[in-house]
This record gives sequence, C-alpha cells and structure tokens, in this order.
Amino acid sequence: MILVFSDAALNARFVGGLQALLDVGPVGCRIQLFAASTPSGPVLAELVLARPSGAMVGLQYVLQQADPEGDLILREGTPQSGRMINGAGVRVCDGDVSGIDGDGVFRVEGDDGPLLHAGGRARLLASYFF
Repeated sequence: MILVFSDAALNARFVGGLQALLDVGPVGCRIQLFAASTPSGPVLAELVLARPSGAMVGLQYVLQQADPEGDLILREGTPQSGRMINGAGVRVCDGDVSGIDGDGVFRVEGDDGPLLHAGGRARLLASYFF
C-alpha cells in the first residue's frame, strides 16, 4: 500500500519545518539587504522578522517583520539582493530585492520607495514562500 498525504497535511508539515528552520536560535530571523546584485558588500539594512517568522495566508507562508514601523537603514542605496539568516546565524537563502511592484523575492520600501536613506526605516512589504 502507498501512503498518499493530503495537501493540508503536507502544507502543515512544510510550514512546521520552515518555521523551525527560520525561528531556531537566540535571536529572530533576519534579512540583510545589499546594493550589489548578489549578497556582498556593506549591508544597507537588516530586517528582523517576528517570532514566529510568518504565518500561512491561503497557500503562502508570508513573512512578518517584528517592527511594523520598519528597521533602521544603515546606509543609503537601492537594495538589489537580500540574504536571509536564521536566529542561529545560518544562511537560509538569498534572493532578489525589489519594491512592491517588482518581482523580487523580498519586497521592501524605505521612506522614498525602494531607495533607502541612512537613518530612515526599511519595511518588508510582501515576501512569501511558495
């Protein structure tokens, strides 16, 4: 006999594993933003995720920033790439960054759209898995 799991059971198992991966460690999961097309060079801003790091909305796991007002922007620039690091300091994934209308994995904005100004706040707009 072959076991066939329901989509709901598989999604629940996937979400549990994803949350465990992101939320492990003493600090919250974070997304570092870089001006380079690959995650390198100085960090423009670091977005800290809530705990738990997200929630299922329909069939998508939507990431949630800890501070709805955003996180401090360290350097001016337009982010092109991002790196997600879990609470234990392990790299989870890298992805493109865009504004709300773009197709980046991580969609962010500062006080001036996608351009981030040092001292301002960066907000995670729409970022989700599957």
